[in-house]
Amino acid sequence: MAIISRLKQYGRLFRDSFLMRVVLVILVVTALMLIFQTIVPVKTSRDMIFSYKHRLLLTEAETIASSLNSGPEISSSGAEEVMTVLGGTDLGLVVITDEAGNVLYSSNTSAVPEGYCAVFPEVVSALRGNDAFRSRYTGQSFESYGAIPVVAGGVITGCVYVMERDQEQAALLSEVEKNAVKMALVTVVISLVLYLVFGTVVMKKNQRLLESIRLVRAGDYAHRVEVRGHDEFSALANEFNTLTNRLQETEQMRRQFVSDASHELRTPLAAIRLLSDSIIQNDMDGETVKEFVQDISGEADRLTRMTTKLLSLTALDSRQFENPELEPVDLGACCKKAVRMLTPFAENIGAAIEQSSEEKCFVNAIEDDIFQLVLNLAENGIKYSQKNGLVRLIAYSQGDTAILIVEDNGVGIPEEELENIFQRFYRVDKARSREAGGTGLGLAIVRETVEKFGGTVTASNCPQGGARFTVKFPRFRWEGEP
Repeated sequence: MAIISRLKQYGRLFRDSFLMRVVLVILVVTALMLIFQTIVPVKTSRDMIFSYKHRLLLTEAETIASSLNSGPEISSSGAEEVMTVLGGTDLGLVVITDEAGNVLYSSNTSAVPEGYCAVFPEVVSALRGNDAFRSRYTGQSFESYGAIPVVAGGVITGCVYVMERDQEQAALLSEVEKNAVKMALVTVVISLVLYLVFGTVVMKKNQRLLESIRLVRAGDYAHRVEVRGHDEFSALANEFNTLTNRLQETEQMRRQFVSDASHELRTPLAAIRLLSDSIIQNDMDGETVKEFVQDISGEADRLTRMTTKLLSLTALDSRQFENPELEPVDLGACCKKAVRMLTPFAENIGAAIEQSSEEKCFVNAIEDDIFQLVLNLAENGIKYSQKNGLVRLIAYSQGDTAILIVEDNGVGIPEEELENIFQRFYRVDKARSREAGGTGLGLAIVRETVEKFGGTVTASNCPQGGARFTVKFPRFRWEGEP
Protein backbone atom coordinates (compact mmCIF):
# COMPACT_ATOMS: atom_id res chain seq x y z
CA MET A 1 0.00 0.00 0.00
CA ALA A 2 2.88 2.37 0.77
CA ILE A 3 4.34 1.80 -2.69
CA ILE A 4 0.98 2.43 -4.35
CA SER A 5 0.54 5.61 -2.30
CA ARG A 6 4.00 6.82 -3.29
CA LEU A 7 3.31 6.07 -6.97
CA LYS A 8 0.07 8.03 -6.76
CA GLN A 9 1.96 10.91 -5.18
CA TYR A 10 4.50 10.93 -8.01
CA GLY A 11 1.66 10.65 -10.49
CA ARG A 12 0.00 13.78 -9.07
CA LEU A 13 3.40 15.50 -9.08
CA PHE A 14 3.93 14.86 -12.79
CA ARG A 15 0.33 15.77 -13.54
CA ASP A 16 0.30 19.06 -11.60
CA SER A 17 3.91 20.20 -12.08
CA PHE A 18 4.93 21.70 -15.40
CA LEU A 19 8.57 21.50 -14.38
CA MET A 20 8.39 17.77 -13.65
CA ARG A 21 6.71 17.23 -17.00
CA VAL A 22 9.59 19.06 -18.65
CA VAL A 23 12.07 16.91 -16.73
CA LEU A 24 10.22 13.77 -17.80
CA VAL A 25 10.24 14.85 -21.46
CA ILE A 26 13.96 15.62 -21.29
CA LEU A 27 14.61 12.27 -19.66
CA VAL A 28 12.64 10.41 -22.34
CA VAL A 29 14.46 12.30 -25.09
CA THR A 30 17.80 11.49 -23.44
CA ALA A 31 16.87 7.82 -23.20
CA LEU A 32 15.82 7.72 -26.84
CA MET A 33 19.06 9.40 -27.91
CA LEU A 34 21.10 6.91 -25.90
CA ILE A 35 19.17 4.00 -27.38
CA PHE A 36 19.71 5.42 -30.85
CA GLN A 37 23.41 5.94 -30.16
CA THR A 38 23.64 2.36 -28.92
CA ILE A 39 21.72 0.66 -31.71
CA VAL A 40 23.20 2.54 -34.65
CA PRO A 41 26.88 1.70 -33.98
CA VAL A 42 26.06 -1.96 -33.26
CA LYS A 43 23.95 -2.24 -36.39
CA THR A 44 26.67 -0.52 -38.43
CA SER A 45 29.26 -2.97 -37.09
CA ARG A 46 26.98 -5.90 -37.91
CA ASP A 47 26.42 -4.64 -41.44
CA MET A 48 30.15 -4.19 -41.93
CA ILE A 49 30.73 -7.79 -40.85
CA PHE A 50 27.97 -9.02 -43.17
CA SER A 51 29.55 -7.11 -46.06
CA TYR A 52 32.95 -8.59 -45.26
CA LYS A 53 31.50 -12.11 -45.11
CA HIS A 54 29.69 -11.55 -48.37
CA ARG A 55 32.89 -10.61 -50.17
CA LEU A 56 34.86 -13.39 -48.48
CA LEU A 57 32.44 -16.24 -49.25
CA LEU A 58 31.66 -15.24 -52.82
CA THR A 59 35.34 -14.67 -53.60
CA GLU A 60 36.15 -18.12 -52.23
CA ALA A 61 33.28 -19.68 -54.18
CA GLU A 62 34.30 -17.80 -57.36
CA THR A 63 37.83 -19.15 -57.06
CA ILE A 64 36.57 -22.74 -56.79
CA ALA A 65 34.00 -22.27 -59.57
CA SER A 66 36.54 -20.85 -61.98
CA SER A 67 38.66 -23.99 -61.50
CA LEU A 68 35.67 -26.24 -62.30
CA ASN A 69 34.35 -24.63 -65.51
CA SER A 70 36.88 -26.24 -67.87
CA GLY A 71 34.70 -29.23 -68.79
CA PRO A 72 31.14 -29.87 -69.96
CA GLU A 73 30.28 -31.53 -66.66
CA ILE A 74 31.58 -31.87 -63.12
CA SER A 75 32.57 -35.23 -61.65
CA SER A 76 33.21 -36.20 -58.05
CA SER A 77 36.85 -37.00 -58.77
CA GLY A 78 37.31 -33.74 -60.66
CA ALA A 79 35.78 -31.75 -57.82
CA GLU A 80 37.97 -33.45 -55.24
CA GLU A 81 41.05 -32.94 -57.41
CA VAL A 82 40.32 -29.22 -57.71
CA MET A 83 39.92 -28.87 -53.97
CA THR A 84 43.19 -30.77 -53.45
CA VAL A 85 45.00 -28.48 -55.84
CA LEU A 86 43.53 -25.41 -54.10
CA GLY A 87 44.76 -26.76 -50.79
CA GLY A 88 41.35 -26.93 -49.18
CA THR A 89 39.59 -24.00 -47.55
CA ASP A 90 39.30 -22.22 -44.22
CA LEU A 91 35.53 -22.04 -44.53
CA GLY A 92 33.33 -24.22 -42.40
CA LEU A 93 31.72 -26.06 -45.31
CA VAL A 94 32.28 -26.29 -49.07
CA VAL A 95 29.83 -28.23 -51.23
CA ILE A 96 30.07 -28.81 -54.99
CA THR A 97 26.97 -30.03 -56.80
CA ASP A 98 26.12 -31.01 -60.36
CA GLU A 99 23.46 -29.31 -62.44
CA ALA A 100 20.73 -31.32 -60.62
CA GLY A 101 21.89 -30.29 -57.14
CA ASN A 102 23.44 -33.66 -56.26
CA VAL A 103 26.47 -33.34 -53.98
CA LEU A 104 29.70 -34.28 -55.75
CA TYR A 105 32.03 -32.99 -53.08
CA SER A 106 31.58 -32.04 -49.43
CA SER A 107 34.28 -30.78 -47.08
CA ASN A 108 32.21 -32.10 -44.18
CA THR A 109 30.50 -35.32 -45.12
CA SER A 110 28.95 -35.71 -41.71
CA ALA A 111 27.01 -32.51 -42.26
CA VAL A 112 26.36 -32.89 -45.98
CA PRO A 113 27.20 -36.41 -47.37
CA GLU A 114 28.18 -36.93 -50.98
CA GLY A 115 25.27 -38.04 -53.16
CA TYR A 116 22.90 -35.94 -51.07
CA CYS A 117 20.55 -33.73 -53.03
CA ALA A 118 21.26 -30.23 -51.76
CA VAL A 119 18.06 -28.24 -51.91
CA PHE A 120 19.39 -25.31 -49.96
CA PRO A 121 17.89 -21.95 -51.05
CA GLU A 122 21.29 -20.68 -52.12
CA VAL A 123 21.96 -23.82 -54.23
CA VAL A 124 18.57 -23.52 -55.92
CA SER A 125 19.23 -19.84 -56.72
CA ALA A 126 22.74 -20.59 -58.02
CA LEU A 127 21.51 -23.40 -60.31
CA ARG A 128 19.18 -20.83 -61.83
CA GLY A 129 22.17 -18.70 -62.73
CA ASN A 130 22.24 -16.28 -59.81
CA ASP A 131 24.84 -15.48 -57.20
CA ALA A 132 23.30 -16.08 -53.78
CA PHE A 133 24.31 -14.92 -50.34
CA ARG A 134 22.64 -14.94 -46.93
CA SER A 135 23.97 -14.14 -43.49
CA ARG A 136 22.48 -13.97 -40.03
CA TYR A 137 23.60 -13.11 -36.52
CA THR A 138 22.30 -15.37 -33.77
CA GLY A 139 24.02 -13.70 -30.84
CA GLN A 140 26.46 -16.59 -30.49
CA SER A 141 27.79 -16.65 -34.04
CA PHE A 142 27.70 -15.18 -37.53
CA GLU A 143 26.32 -17.74 -39.98
CA SER A 144 26.98 -16.92 -43.64
CA TYR A 145 25.81 -18.90 -46.70
CA GLY A 146 26.74 -18.32 -50.32
CA ALA A 147 26.52 -20.08 -53.69
CA ILE A 148 27.48 -19.27 -57.31
CA PRO A 149 26.84 -21.27 -60.49
CA VAL A 150 29.59 -23.16 -62.35
CA VAL A 151 29.28 -22.28 -66.04
CA ALA A 152 31.05 -24.06 -68.91
CA GLY A 153 30.40 -23.01 -72.51
CA GLY A 154 27.43 -20.94 -71.44
CA VAL A 155 25.80 -23.91 -69.71
CA ILE A 156 25.33 -24.27 -65.94
CA THR A 157 27.09 -27.51 -64.98
CA GLY A 158 26.71 -27.18 -61.23
CA CYS A 159 27.31 -24.81 -58.32
CA VAL A 160 29.65 -24.15 -55.46
CA TYR A 161 28.02 -23.75 -52.06
CA VAL A 162 29.98 -22.35 -49.11
CA MET A 163 29.07 -21.81 -45.47
CA GLU A 164 30.89 -20.25 -42.52
CA ARG A 165 30.09 -20.02 -38.82
CA ASP A 166 32.15 -17.30 -37.05
CA GLN A 167 31.82 -17.36 -33.26
CA GLU A 168 34.78 -15.12 -32.41
CA GLN A 169 33.49 -11.99 -34.12
CA ALA A 170 30.01 -12.77 -32.86
CA ALA A 171 31.32 -12.94 -29.31
CA LEU A 172 33.16 -9.65 -29.81
CA LEU A 173 30.06 -7.94 -31.21
CA SER A 174 27.93 -9.41 -28.41
CA GLU A 175 30.33 -7.98 -25.84
CA VAL A 176 30.18 -4.60 -27.54
CA GLU A 177 26.37 -4.72 -27.45
CA LYS A 178 26.32 -5.63 -23.77
CA ASN A 179 28.76 -2.87 -22.86
CA ALA A 180 26.81 -0.32 -24.89
CA VAL A 181 23.56 -1.32 -23.21
CA LYS A 182 25.18 -1.15 -19.78
CA MET A 183 26.60 2.30 -20.52
CA ALA A 184 23.23 3.47 -21.79
CA LEU A 185 21.46 2.17 -18.68
CA VAL A 186 24.03 3.73 -16.38
CA THR A 187 23.74 7.05 -18.26
CA VAL A 188 19.94 6.94 -18.07
CA VAL A 189 20.04 6.21 -14.33
CA ILE A 190 22.56 9.00 -13.69
CA SER A 191 20.53 11.38 -15.86
CA LEU A 192 17.37 10.42 -14.00
CA VAL A 193 19.00 11.09 -10.64
CA LEU A 194 20.43 14.42 -11.82
CA TYR A 195 17.13 15.49 -13.38
CA LEU A 196 15.22 14.56 -10.24
CA VAL A 197 17.70 16.39 -8.03
CA PHE A 198 17.57 19.42 -10.29
CA GLY A 199 13.79 19.24 -10.52
CA THR A 200 13.47 18.91 -6.75
CA VAL A 201 15.71 21.92 -6.14
CA VAL A 202 13.82 24.04 -8.65
CA MET A 203 10.46 22.86 -7.31
CA LYS A 204 11.48 23.76 -3.77
CA LYS A 205 12.48 27.25 -4.88
CA ASN A 206 9.26 27.60 -6.82
CA GLN A 207 7.24 26.27 -3.88
CA ARG A 208 8.97 28.74 -1.58
CA LEU A 209 8.01 31.60 -3.87
CA LEU A 210 4.42 30.37 -4.15
CA GLU A 211 4.15 30.02 -0.37
CA SER A 212 5.54 33.53 0.04
CA ILE A 213 3.00 34.89 -2.45
CA ARG A 214 0.19 33.20 -0.49
CA LEU A 215 1.47 34.71 2.77
CA VAL A 216 1.65 38.19 1.28
CA ARG A 217 -1.77 37.74 -0.30
CA ALA A 218 -3.08 36.89 3.19
CA GLY A 219 -1.71 40.21 4.49
CA ASP A 220 1.73 39.31 5.83
CA TYR A 221 3.56 42.16 4.07
CA ALA A 222 6.60 41.76 6.33
CA HIS A 223 7.39 38.36 4.85
CA ARG A 224 10.55 38.12 2.73
CA VAL A 225 12.00 35.37 0.56
CA GLU A 226 15.51 34.23 1.42
CA VAL A 227 17.76 34.91 -1.58
CA ARG A 228 20.73 32.71 -2.44
CA GLY A 229 22.81 32.56 -5.58
CA HIS A 230 22.54 34.66 -8.71
CA ASP A 231 20.18 32.67 -10.93
CA GLU A 232 16.75 33.52 -12.33
CA PHE A 233 15.01 32.44 -9.11
CA SER A 234 17.25 34.76 -7.10
CA ALA A 235 16.36 37.63 -9.43
CA LEU A 236 12.68 36.74 -9.10
CA ALA A 237 13.01 36.57 -5.30
CA ASN A 238 14.69 39.99 -5.26
CA GLU A 239 11.87 41.45 -7.34
CA PHE A 240 9.35 39.80 -5.01
CA ASN A 241 11.05 41.27 -1.94
CA THR A 242 11.11 44.69 -3.61
CA LEU A 243 7.40 44.35 -4.32
CA THR A 244 6.61 43.31 -0.73
CA ASN A 245 8.67 46.27 0.53
CA ARG A 246 6.53 48.54 -1.60
CA LEU A 247 3.35 46.82 -0.44
CA GLN A 248 4.42 47.12 3.18
CA GLU A 249 5.21 50.81 2.77
CA THR A 250 1.89 51.36 0.98
CA GLU A 251 0.01 49.50 3.70
CA GLN A 252 1.73 51.53 6.41
CA MET A 253 0.91 54.71 4.53
CA ARG A 254 -2.68 53.56 4.10
CA ARG A 255 -3.07 52.80 7.79
CA GLN A 256 -1.42 56.08 8.74
CA PHE A 257 -3.62 57.91 6.26
CA VAL A 258 -6.78 56.28 7.62
CA SER A 259 -5.69 57.04 11.18
CA ASP A 260 -4.82 60.65 10.37
CA ALA A 261 -7.95 61.16 8.30
CA SER A 262 -10.12 59.71 11.07
CA HIS A 263 -8.46 61.96 13.62
CA GLU A 264 -8.74 65.07 11.48
CA LEU A 265 -12.34 64.42 10.54
CA ARG A 266 -13.26 63.66 14.14
CA THR A 267 -12.31 67.16 15.33
CA PRO A 268 -14.78 69.19 13.22
CA LEU A 269 -17.43 66.51 13.67
CA ALA A 270 -17.00 66.66 17.44
CA ALA A 271 -17.23 70.45 17.33
CA ILE A 272 -20.41 70.29 15.24
CA ARG A 273 -21.88 67.72 17.64
CA LEU A 274 -20.98 69.80 20.69
CA LEU A 275 -22.37 73.01 19.22
CA SER A 276 -25.59 71.37 18.05
CA ASP A 277 -26.11 69.67 21.46
CA SER A 278 -25.57 73.01 23.15
CA ILE A 279 -28.26 74.59 21.01
CA ILE A 280 -30.67 71.73 21.70
CA GLN A 281 -30.04 71.40 25.44
CA ASN A 282 -29.75 75.10 26.39
CA ASP A 283 -32.25 77.91 26.21
CA MET A 284 -30.36 80.47 24.12
CA ASP A 285 -31.28 83.80 22.71
CA GLY A 286 -31.38 84.32 18.99
CA GLU A 287 -28.03 86.05 18.77
CA THR A 288 -26.23 83.24 20.61
CA VAL A 289 -27.92 80.59 18.46
CA LYS A 290 -26.82 82.52 15.37
CA GLU A 291 -23.22 82.52 16.58
CA PHE A 292 -23.35 78.79 17.27
CA VAL A 293 -24.85 78.12 13.84
CA GLN A 294 -22.10 80.20 12.23
CA ASP A 295 -19.51 78.11 14.07
CA ILE A 296 -21.24 74.95 12.86
CA SER A 297 -21.17 76.31 9.30
CA GLY A 298 -17.45 77.06 9.64
CA GLU A 299 -16.72 73.53 10.79
CA ALA A 300 -18.85 72.16 7.95
CA ASP A 301 -16.86 74.26 5.48
CA ARG A 302 -13.63 72.85 6.92
CA LEU A 303 -15.03 69.33 6.51
CA THR A 304 -15.90 70.14 2.90
CA ARG A 305 -12.41 71.44 2.17
CA MET A 306 -10.84 68.45 3.82
CA THR A 307 -12.96 65.89 1.93
CA THR A 308 -12.33 67.75 -1.34
CA LYS A 309 -8.57 67.51 -0.85
CA LEU A 310 -8.86 63.88 0.22
CA LEU A 311 -10.64 63.19 -3.05
CA SER A 312 -7.86 65.03 -4.90
CA LEU A 313 -5.23 62.83 -3.24
CA THR A 314 -7.23 59.73 -4.06
CA ALA A 315 -7.45 60.79 -7.70
CA LEU A 316 -3.67 61.35 -7.79
CA ASP A 317 -3.03 57.92 -6.29
CA SER A 318 -5.30 56.21 -8.81
CA ARG A 319 -3.76 58.06 -11.76
CA GLN A 320 -0.27 56.87 -10.84
CA PHE A 321 -1.05 53.62 -12.64
CA GLU A 322 -2.58 55.27 -15.69
CA ASN A 323 -0.93 56.77 -18.76
CA PRO A 324 -2.46 60.27 -19.01
CA GLU A 325 -2.15 62.28 -22.18
CA LEU A 326 0.43 64.99 -21.44
CA GLU A 327 0.70 68.38 -23.14
CA PRO A 328 3.03 71.38 -23.03
CA VAL A 329 1.98 73.56 -20.08
CA ASP A 330 3.22 77.14 -19.67
CA LEU A 331 4.31 77.67 -16.04
CA GLY A 332 4.21 81.44 -16.47
CA ALA A 333 0.60 81.37 -17.68
CA CYS A 334 -0.39 79.27 -14.67
CA CYS A 335 1.31 81.75 -12.35
CA LYS A 336 -0.53 84.69 -13.94
CA LYS A 337 -3.86 82.90 -13.65
CA ALA A 338 -3.22 82.03 -9.99
CA VAL A 339 -2.36 85.66 -9.22
CA ARG A 340 -5.61 86.86 -10.80
CA MET A 341 -7.67 84.39 -8.79
CA LEU A 342 -5.93 84.93 -5.44
CA THR A 343 -5.55 88.73 -5.52
CA PRO A 344 -8.97 89.36 -3.87
CA PHE A 345 -8.20 86.78 -1.19
CA ALA A 346 -4.77 88.32 -0.51
CA GLU A 347 -6.17 91.87 -0.36
CA ASN A 348 -8.84 90.71 2.07
CA ILE A 349 -6.19 89.74 4.66
CA GLY A 350 -3.93 92.70 3.91
CA ALA A 351 -1.32 90.86 1.83
CA ALA A 352 -0.14 91.17 -1.74
CA ILE A 353 0.71 88.66 -4.45
CA GLU A 354 2.79 89.16 -7.58
CA GLN A 355 4.50 87.10 -10.23
CA SER A 356 7.56 87.29 -12.42
CA SER A 357 7.58 84.72 -15.21
CA GLU A 358 9.81 83.97 -18.15
CA GLU A 359 8.15 83.37 -21.51
CA LYS A 360 8.07 79.88 -23.03
CA CYS A 361 8.80 78.10 -19.80
CA PHE A 362 6.98 74.86 -20.65
CA VAL A 363 6.70 71.48 -18.92
CA ASN A 364 5.19 68.24 -20.23
CA ALA A 365 2.24 67.70 -17.90
CA ILE A 366 -1.52 68.21 -17.44
CA GLU A 367 -2.55 71.87 -17.29
CA ASP A 368 -5.22 71.49 -14.58
CA ASP A 369 -2.80 69.64 -12.30
CA ILE A 370 -0.01 72.21 -12.74
CA PHE A 371 -2.41 75.10 -12.13
CA GLN A 372 -3.73 73.43 -8.96
CA LEU A 373 -0.15 72.96 -7.79
CA VAL A 374 0.68 76.65 -8.27
CA LEU A 375 -2.60 77.65 -6.64
CA ASN A 376 -1.97 75.47 -3.57
CA LEU A 377 1.53 76.86 -3.02
CA ALA A 378 0.42 80.47 -3.53
CA GLU A 379 -2.64 80.10 -1.32
CA ASN A 380 -0.53 78.45 1.36
CA GLY A 381 1.88 81.40 1.26
CA ILE A 382 -0.95 83.93 1.60
CA LYS A 383 -2.49 82.11 4.57
CA TYR A 384 0.75 82.15 6.55
CA SER A 385 1.91 85.63 5.54
CA GLN A 386 1.95 88.39 8.08
CA LYS A 387 -0.09 91.56 7.61
CA ASN A 388 1.31 93.58 4.72
CA GLY A 389 2.98 90.34 3.61
CA LEU A 390 4.08 89.60 0.06
CA VAL A 391 3.89 86.35 -1.89
CA ARG A 392 5.99 86.11 -5.06
CA LEU A 393 5.66 83.57 -7.90
CA ILE A 394 8.67 83.12 -10.18
CA ALA A 395 8.88 80.82 -13.22
CA TYR A 396 11.97 80.50 -15.42
CA SER A 397 14.09 78.04 -17.37
CA GLN A 398 17.60 76.90 -16.58
CA GLY A 399 19.09 74.57 -19.18
CA ASP A 400 16.86 71.50 -19.39
CA THR A 401 15.01 72.39 -16.20
CA ALA A 402 11.86 74.45 -15.68
CA ILE A 403 11.82 76.05 -12.22
CA LEU A 404 8.91 77.44 -10.18
CA ILE A 405 9.59 79.37 -6.96
CA VAL A 406 6.88 80.47 -4.54
CA GLU A 407 8.11 82.49 -1.57
CA ASP A 408 6.64 84.70 1.11
CA ASN A 409 7.91 86.96 3.89
CA GLY A 410 5.97 85.28 6.65
CA VAL A 411 7.15 83.51 9.81
CA GLY A 412 8.98 80.77 7.90
CA ILE A 413 9.29 77.09 8.82
CA PRO A 414 11.41 75.69 11.69
CA GLU A 415 14.46 73.91 10.27
CA GLU A 416 13.59 70.62 12.00
CA GLU A 417 10.15 70.62 10.35
CA LEU A 418 11.27 71.13 6.73
CA GLU A 419 11.51 67.39 5.95
CA ASN A 420 8.01 66.65 7.28
CA ILE A 421 5.79 69.37 5.85
CA PHE A 422 4.95 67.37 2.71
CA GLN A 423 3.44 64.51 4.72
CA ARG A 424 -0.30 64.15 4.77
CA PHE A 425 -2.06 65.95 7.67
CA TYR A 426 1.22 67.31 8.97
CA ARG A 427 1.09 70.84 10.39
CA VAL A 428 3.86 72.90 11.93
CA ASP A 429 1.46 74.90 14.09
CA LYS A 430 -1.80 73.00 14.31
CA ALA A 431 -3.74 75.68 16.12
CA ARG A 432 -2.71 78.36 13.63
CA SER A 433 -3.36 76.02 10.70
CA ARG A 434 -6.93 75.45 11.78
CA GLU A 435 -7.46 79.18 12.24
CA ALA A 436 -6.19 79.69 8.68
CA GLY A 437 -8.48 76.96 7.40
CA GLY A 438 -5.67 74.51 6.62
CA THR A 439 -6.27 70.79 6.27
CA GLY A 440 -2.68 69.52 6.25
CA LEU A 441 -3.22 68.08 2.77
CA GLY A 442 -2.27 70.91 0.41
CA LEU A 443 1.48 70.32 0.42
CA ALA A 444 0.97 66.56 0.17
CA ILE A 445 -1.04 67.17 -3.00
CA VAL A 446 1.74 69.43 -4.29
CA ARG A 447 4.43 66.79 -3.74
CA GLU A 448 2.48 63.96 -5.36
CA THR A 449 1.58 66.14 -8.34
CA VAL A 450 5.21 67.15 -8.84
CA GLU A 451 6.50 63.58 -8.59
CA LYS A 452 3.84 62.37 -11.03
CA PHE A 453 5.39 64.53 -13.75
CA GLY A 454 8.98 63.61 -12.92
CA GLY A 455 9.81 66.70 -10.88
CA THR A 456 11.05 67.50 -7.38
CA VAL A 457 9.88 69.94 -4.71
CA THR A 458 11.87 71.27 -1.75
CA ALA A 459 11.14 73.70 1.06
CA SER A 460 13.54 76.17 2.65
CA ASN A 461 13.60 79.48 4.49
CA CYS A 462 14.40 82.76 2.78
CA PRO A 463 17.43 84.66 4.12
CA GLN A 464 15.27 87.72 4.74
CA GLY A 465 12.57 85.62 6.44
CA GLY A 466 9.62 83.63 5.22
CA ALA A 467 9.31 80.28 3.41
CA ARG A 468 10.41 79.35 -0.10
CA PHE A 469 9.16 76.38 -2.15
CA THR A 470 11.21 75.37 -5.18
CA VAL A 471 9.70 73.09 -7.82
CA LYS A 472 11.81 71.67 -10.66
CA PHE A 473 10.48 69.90 -13.76
CA PRO A 474 12.16 68.54 -16.91
CA ARG A 475 11.70 71.40 -19.39
CA PHE A 476 9.64 70.71 -22.52
CA ARG A 477 11.47 71.55 -25.74
CA TRP A 478 9.62 72.33 -28.96
CA GLU A 479 10.75 70.69 -32.18
CA GLY A 480 13.69 72.61 -33.61
CA GLU A 481 14.33 74.48 -30.35
CA PRO A 482 18.07 74.63 -29.50
